[in-house]
Amino acid sequence: MRKIYVFVMLLLFSANALSEEKYSYFENGPYRFDEAKSYLVLISAVDLSSSEFKTNIEEVLSSLASKAKTKKFSARIFDNNEALNYYLSSVVKKGAMNKSGENSLETHLVAVYTGELSTNWAKYTLDFFPSAFTENSKVGKYVDTIEFEPKI
Repeated sequence: MRKIYVFVMLLLFSANALSEEKYSYFENGPYRFDEAKSYLVLISAVDLSSSEFKTNIEEVLSSLASKAKTKKFSARIFDNNEALNYYLSSVVKKGAMNKSGENSLETHLVAVYTGELSTNWAKYTLDFFPSAFTENSKVGKYVDTIEFEPKI
């Protein structure tokens, strides 16, 4: 059953692909207690030579907010399909976790957005590389949490 679920999710990426915006996404079920939508987003590999990718992430989130007609949603943004599949199979579906997959999340779970969640410390938050620590030699300098409200 798990293989079918992941396959269907990958098909949904193709169905929602937006080539001009260079990302694909699908709704990942109502995992929030307030039943707001949650999305998994796949983007192109980020360029870590500068922090410009953060602006691109903000643009993707504003685009999603415009399409959803609300800022009240959550999104996990990946820049690697294998990391996204690991997340689906190991975290969402509660499958086996492994060190390789966890390492992949450190560097390829690029951002997590949470909008209008009443239990959060701010109304709109954006975490960059939330699975990594600042000591990570590849992405550590970009680990951050900011207040970010998408534009609609």
